[in-house]
Amino acid sequence: MWAVDKFASSGGSPGSGLEAILRAIGQEAVNGTAHQLDVLALQEVKSQATTTQAVVKLLNSIYGAGTYARGNLNGTSTGSGTQGLVYRTSTVQLLSEAAIGTASSTGQPRQALRYRLHPIGFSSQADFYLYNSHYKSGSSATDQNRRQIEATAIRHDADALGQGVQILYVGDFNSYSSSETFYQTLLAAGNGEAFDPVNSPGTWHNNVSFKVVHSQAPAVSPASPLTGGGMDDRFDFQVFSGELTDGFGIDYVASSYHAFGNNGTHTLNGNINDPSNTALPGLPNRTTVLNLLTTVSDHLPVVADYFVHATAGPLAARGGTSDGGIEPVTVAALLSVTTGQEVTAPIAVSASSPDSAIGLTIADSPTSASTGQLTGTISIDTAVGHQLDHAAQRVIGSVVAHSDSDSAAIIFDTATTPGWNWQGVGSVSDWPLLLPSSIWDSISRSPLEDFPAGP
Repeated sequence: MWAVDKFASSGGSPGSGLEAILRAIGQEAVNGTAHQLDVLALQEVKSQATTTQAVVKLLNSIYGAGTYARGNLNGTSTGSGTQGLVYRTSTVQLLSEAAIGTASSTGQPRQALRYRLHPIGFSSQADFYLYNSHYKSGSSATDQNRRQIEATAIRHDADALGQGVQILYVGDFNSYSSSETFYQTLLAAGNGEAFDPVNSPGTWHNNVSFKVVHSQAPAVSPASPLTGGGMDDRFDFQVFSGELTDGFGIDYVASSYHAFGNNGTHTLNGNINDPSNTALPGLPNRTTVLNLLTTVSDHLPVVADYFVHATAGPLAARGGTSDGGIEPVTVAALLSVTTGQEVTAPIAVSASSPDSAIGLTIADSPTSASTGQLTGTISIDTAVGHQLDHAAQRVIGSVVAHSDSDSAAIIFDTATTPGWNWQGVGSVSDWPLLLPSSIWDSISRSPLEDFPAGP
């Protein structure tokens, strides 16, 4: 996701060179991985049918017809257009749009736009809201008060969504310091409390200590209508609720937030394409891209990565009879995509015995992992206690690849474990956002004939 500002010309068309920047964002490797855009938040668009549609057309010219679509709602504005949203149709679904606040010459200058988005292939627990804003510019007390009016309206709306909601606040904040009242309103405690992923409080304006987070202005003396002055402000933001760092649903990828083209090596108050700037080292056309950043917009796009935790559906099976003893249950997660990251498979097992004098205990054993397969063993003792409802057993390993991209399964092998009734729930988490629509094709038990079909 990223936010970019003021590239609409008088006719509503994007500035020349935007296509090359969009392509470069998709080619830049962050934390060792490059991804094309999934969600693109825009400010200062003339309308969705003009500027935003033109951006959709550019992206589809790069990645193919129908790859991207846009929102339709235009917020009311007292100047500098409205905001827009572009999204990748294979990974994200736009569920709803709403305009937040009232635009006026004394209050917020433009309505904020709120989008509800659904990552395709995941449950509704992965849904998130995105508030796209273009706050009042300027440093006067009146300007700051008008920013506060907008932030108050946004937080009132976000808090009303309830607890546990995943929220991103993005856009051109026009802020000079973390001490500004409107910014602290976004970060205030409550359902929609925001957190800054770079955690860099202070006076950002014209401060060499914050060069790496500055996003405005890429050029000292750009052509009209762009604003100049050089790189000296942090105006563009992505902040989000704590639910985007909780290990469930959608989460922010640590250390991925950055102003595109800025690694802090440029000159304060200078051009982003100054010879001292060493950003974008992996791009063969980095010099061209840095040059275009000075002419296409007067803000740098702010880019961050997010991923979705995937959850498998429930599974259950029945055994026969047993005289007791310790029996193993093998848990194997066969993965349908390539991943080099650690994978955690939480396993919840509950069991009961018809004899009140017989219960169950459960313990983990060491796990192993091979290409495409994660395996762990849980031992169940049917000779002690009364009953057990033991949740969140975990097996952990590093899964590298799986040759069959269309299959996946969690297997509970209870062939040698008759004599007790049990139910289990399996899930695998920590997946990146860009995944096939179906992660799990089946959930099964060995022998298969004793186990109902998976989802």
